[in-house]
Amino acid sequence: MGPRESHTGAMSLADTVEMGGGWNVRRERMGRRIERSALMLFAKERAEDVTVERMANAAGISVRTWFRYFAGRDDVFAALPIRKLELITTFVRARPSGESLVEAFSEAVATAQATETELDMVLLWGIAVHRSPENAHRAMAHSALTMNGAFQAIIAERLGIDESDPKAGALGAAFSGLVTYTFSRWVAEGGTGSLADMLAGSFAVLSELH
Repeated sequence: MGPRESHTGAMSLADTVEMGGGWNVRRERMGRRIERSALMLFAKERAEDVTVERMANAAGISVRTWFRYFAGRDDVFAALPIRKLELITTFVRARPSGESLVEAFSEAVATAQATETELDMVLLWGIAVHRSPENAHRAMAHSALTMNGAFQAIIAERLGIDESDPKAGALGAAFSGLVTYTFSRWVAEGGTGSLADMLAGSFAVLSELH
């Protein structure tokens, strides 16, 4: 009898969770590997000139496997921003309840930058964005609804109102719009400078609205 099996031959719930968690880690690592390989190609030439076959070969996988992780080039460009969005959302939730929304979002962005663990990926992504800004803009547009919804939910939590409240929706759209604008501006400037500082400056504009 194997070490993970009971006398009935079935795995325990704990073992199932452990195995599931291990699979998720492996999938995440493979996703990052595919993403990095594609961005390395995008950093050298326009994304539109890079075929899926070449991206798959660069990652050492089949085209079929590649499509299990990404639907296309724009999804590769969207992967990093989506991860950063999830990170910022987590940090906003951890901010003191007494802070204003502008303070909470600004501090969350600053914390995300201070704890950055993917600097090499961010730099590589910035080079790729500079070479193929159209793909980056499309990727950001595709993730706009996800960002809007995430911000709406977290703003509702902080204000103690229902997520469907128009106030949460309006503020979520405002912060989401600022992120989209700032990102577009950052791309237009060649992906140089601190995106976090630019975001904090954009958030600060909201405090001027009275």
